[in-house]
Amino acid sequence: SMSGNVKQANFIDKSGFILQELRTDFVYTSTGATLQDLYVKTPGSLLRDYVHIQYPSLEIISKDPGQMKVDAKLLNSHLSFRDVLLLAPQMAGIDPFKRSPNAVLNINGSVTGKVADLSIPKMEISGLGNTRIAASGRITGLPDMNKAFFNISLREFNSGRADLNRLVSPGIIPANIRIPESFNLSGTFKGGMSNFNTNLQLRSSFGSARAKGSM
Repeated sequence: SMSGNVKQANFIDKSGFILQELRTDFVYTSTGATLQDLYVKTPGSLLRDYVHIQYPSLEIISKDPGQMKVDAKLLNSHLSFRDVLLLAPQMAGIDPFKRSPNAVLNINGSVTGKVADLSIPKMEISGLGNTRIAASGRITGLPDMNKAFFNISLREFNSGRADLNRLVSPGIIPANIRIPESFNLSGTFKGGMSNFNTNLQLRSSFGSARAKGSM
């Protein structure tokens, strides 16, 4: 194991990635890592507060990522897609990085639990145009989306046609579906990709609707 306190760190990588400031109290062992009082600053990103990751062994999570435990709090942080692409250029062909490589996400929230059983007490995301998401809930079954089960309380999902066109590639949304210029969605979603219950309220530039049912 190894532990310590990073009072100040910075560097410039030949890829163009710039770390302006890093401060944290850290603990690293063969089964995980903890970053406390975390402060990471680049020209486009600011991540701060607390991250704890734990796993039985690197061999086990390489075969079963769902066994990794996460406890993270990112308060009043923001993440530049450009920074992500400098560190992981293979993400350049994946939405939304493909469509909005210069976007900056504002993040305020926390997650805890195993990847296969995540609790989300609070999550607020904004920064992609006028899109704002505020939600809480629990997700089980990840990383396999076919087995994933969502129990989500959606306080707000505010977006519109222009933002969605920036987030997803042409053809993802079928041509016969018209997206309102603006919409606001709230309510609950419980279930998986092919079996779920909803109680949702939609307000949009096309009008309003309430949907309560299952599919």
